[in-house]
Amino acid sequence: PLMARPAGDFRALEPNEMVARLARGRSIVAEATGLEPSGFCAPGWLSGPGLAGALRAVDFAFDVGLLRVHDLSSDRWIAAPSVGYMGAAGLHEGLAAVGGGLSLLSASWLPGIDAIPLFLHPQGASRSPTATSALTILQRLLRTRRPISYAQLVAS
Repeated sequence: PLMARPAGDFRALEPNEMVARLARGRSIVAEATGLEPSGFCAPGWLSGPGLAGALRAVDFAFDVGLLRVHDLSSDRWIAAPSVGYMGAAGLHEGLAAVGGGLSLLSASWLPGIDAIPLFLHPQGASRSPTATSALTILQRLLRTRRPISYAQLVAS
């Protein structure tokens, strides 16, 4: 909770409450966009016990975490350390920046890193050195890597 304290409410939910919120959220996205979401990322990557079962109950294919993606159909864990801009000030943003740097280092030096997810939140980005850094990282990654969706990552 240190990095994303304001986003921790999903973590406190019981599995049946998770199922209800996930089903409603999925329905809202489908109605508003015509798209059928196949994966889920808990706010601030914070979730409680029972999330995998709740996601399976509403037919999600994967769960996105800060350091990995969980393929729910095969129960496979895919190494995918995230980097980016959270849109939070102070300590939280500093921790995200440090974590992002460590993610890039691990992806460069360690075998088995399948993807480097990049997250960009809009609030405060125009005046944030961390957001500028995340965009620079994105430019660098696009020279040697190709963008894919989480669904493509799980399918590969």
